[in-house]
This record gives sequence, C-alpha cells and structure tokens, in this order.
Amino acid sequence: LLALLAARRVLALALVALLALVAVAYPRADALRAVGRGSDQDDCVRELVANVLALRAPYGVGYFGDPCSTGPGELLVYLPVQVSDVWFVVVPALSVLLGYRVLTLLTDRGTAVLLSLTQLVSWLFLEMSAVGSDLVVVGWLYATATTASTLGLRRRDPVLTVVGGTAYFLFATSRLPLLPGNSTRGLT
Repeated sequence: LLALLAARRVLALALVALLALVAVAYPRADALRAVGRGSDQDDCVRELVANVLALRAPYGVGYFGDPCSTGPGELLVYLPVQVSDVWFVVVPALSVLLGYRVLTLLTDRGTAVLLSLTQLVSWLFLEMSAVGSDLVVVGWLYATATTASTLGLRRRDPVLTVVGGTAYFLFATSRLPLLPGNSTRGLT
C-alpha cells in the first residue's frame, strides 16, 4: 500500500482532484464577499497587482476595512491574476508541486510524494486554497529558500543558491504590514 501511495501517478491524481475542488470551492468562497464574509486575501493580492500595473499606490483596504498587507514579492507570483482569476485555482496545485520539488532535494521520490500528499488532508491547507490565500505560496517559498540556499552553499551550486536567494526575497517581501504609510495612501 505504501508503494502504491508513493507513486507519482497518485500525486498527479491528487493534484487533479485539488484543482477540481478549488475550481468549485473558490468561486463560492469568493462570492461570500457580497455579504461581508469569507476572506479578502485574494482581493488584496488582486488589488496589489492592479495598482502596481496602473502605477498607483500598491496598497488598498480589504472589504473588512483592514489594510492589505500583501507585499511586493507577491507581484511576481500573482501577476497572471491580472489576466484571469483562474490563477487562484491553479496556485495551490503549483504550490504542492513546488513542495514536492523541494522535498525531492531532501529525500527519496516516494517519501517526497507521501509528504506532498499530506497537505491534501489538512483542512487548513484546503481552506486556504479554497479562498485564494497567498499564505500557501508564502510557506513553500520559505521552505524553498531554506532548502535551496543550504544545499546550494553546501554543494557550491550557484543555481540552487540563486533559487534559494530568490525564494528568500519573495518570502521576505510577501508581507509589509508594519511599514509607515502602508495604507490606502501607499508607501510614503
């Protein structure tokens, strides 16, 4: 049974199931904003991308009235949102694939598959995925940063080191909630 679960086909099927689940759940969760419920994390990401591309102050206010804390590091990851909200459906599966790739640097393929599958039984992961939360990506950026940087430096591998450094940058700039002027006025 363990060998069967550790097969890449199982991970591929799980990713298809995740895509289907999020494709159904995300529009329903996003529609809750009309009644002041749900999560405004996806709206903050969408607003950041739109504002930066329109050369406006990047930050806005979520529909709960709280300032958005989405940082500039999210711009690169979520740029496709400007074209289609379907990107919010795809991102959780891409995050699991990123996690799988990071795990393959640390362990054998079968264990990496099993560990990747564990995310899909986490209610928190599924909820964050269904509401378009960028925190799914932020977590794997940190894991990528620490793993790729450590292995890159140990192996003297410039590609892994650059990947790790890039992931650290994206992780560190994914949130900027405490900077002065971080409000609807933008950075001052």
